[in-house]
Amino acid sequence: MKNTKWKPRLTASLFIILLTCTANCFAQGITKADGTYTEPGRYIKDIRYGNPRSDISPKDRSSDRLLDIYLPNQKPPQNGFPVFIFIHGGGFSGGDKYGKSGLSPICKAMIDRGFAVVSINYYLRMKYHKISGLSCQSQMSNGLPSDKKFHPLIQKSIEDASADAVKALKWLKKNADKYHLDSHSVALCGGSAGAITALHTVYVRQPKTIKIKAVINLWGAIENPEIITAPSPPVLTLHGDRDKLISVKYGYAIQQRMKDIGNTNSMLYIMKNRGHAEYNYVALNYMNEISDFIKRQLKQW
Repeated sequence: MKNTKWKPRLTASLFIILLTCTANCFAQGITKADGTYTEPGRYIKDIRYGNPRSDISPKDRSSDRLLDIYLPNQKPPQNGFPVFIFIHGGGFSGGDKYGKSGLSPICKAMIDRGFAVVSINYYLRMKYHKISGLSCQSQMSNGLPSDKKFHPLIQKSIEDASADAVKALKWLKKNADKYHLDSHSVALCGGSAGAITALHTVYVRQPKTIKIKAVINLWGAIENPEIITAPSPPVLTLHGDRDKLISVKYGYAIQQRMKDIGNTNSMLYIMKNRGHAEYNYVALNYMNEISDFIKRQLKQW
């Protein structure tokens, strides 16, 4: 009788263990035992790309050096998937690589178009260091600063965020083969504060580890467009003409600077009667423009 009762319990326990392992493998996108590509359509979350910061709360994952990878539902090309790196917004005080409503619809659309998406978190300095009345909106809603500088706290926030972005690029270079990513076909995209970070990363820090071939600037800003020098990767800018947080003047100024340095591949789309953070609108109306732009630069740049 003891054996009769024990065996069903063991069988049930083994079933639960196997079911749990299967679920975890799906969630983590484990590579097959024979070394072939990661199962299609899976994701790997909370990968550490840099050492934990000592100046943030241990529970604050949104300010930690973590990234998520999302893979297309197909077998990777011989050189790996082209990579679309996404940097979220939030005024350097909030936001997350996986937002309240989930992954950005723009990222989802890029996955459907055959890109691997790498979404990163970064240090949110203004979450821990605040000055009353100071925000991206207070600095950027009226246009470019007359002295070509943002407030020192905002500037430091941008520098911290872009430093983390460079760390993520170094991690990507080192781990590209493991996750079937093509480190020679990388586009960098950001929205709002994420776009500010992306612009600073590419045009100020100019990382050498990975050659960024295209930049997607979603309603972002740069304190002084003259910082951008040739040769530089082209940028596609999308900005709403009714943006009350970051003035559309930044979009015009960035595009003009690209023309001034002879970067004829850069593009500007002004979205009529649109405001800030128009992710859903872009996902519905501009994905062909974005993906076609990136694919052209991956071939040319």
